[in-house]
Amino acid sequence: MLDYNEIVSAFALQNTSPGEKAVEWQEDQGKACYLDRLGVNINYLKRGIGSLMLQKAKETAKKLGVVYLRLFVVDINKPAIGLYRKNGFVKANGVYDEIVDEDLVLHEYGFEAAL
Repeated sequence: MLDYNEIVSAFALQNTSPGEKAVEWQEDQGKACYLDRLGVNINYLKRGIGSLMLQKAKETAKKLGVVYLRLFVVDINKPAIGLYRKNGFVKANGVYDEIVDEDLVLHEYGFEAAL
């Protein structure tokens, strides 16, 4: 999403995710894709853009024949977790531990939404 040549928000959809086998999804049947790198420019926060982008991600995934849109979020990112829940995403059981380096491990929750 652009506003006068300034990036307002962006996301990526991927066919796989490194953590996809680390959690127990609600449903293992049907094609899934993974939302990654969702971000909103700090100058545009609190305007509903996050929810708008999640809706666009769902629409795009559905057009690709996907049944479930999934994502991972770091456990301490409470604002993002609230955004995902508000937009119909359900937390999966388990945690994916993303090892960044020997001193940094990110504990990530999986969330999914049926399309």
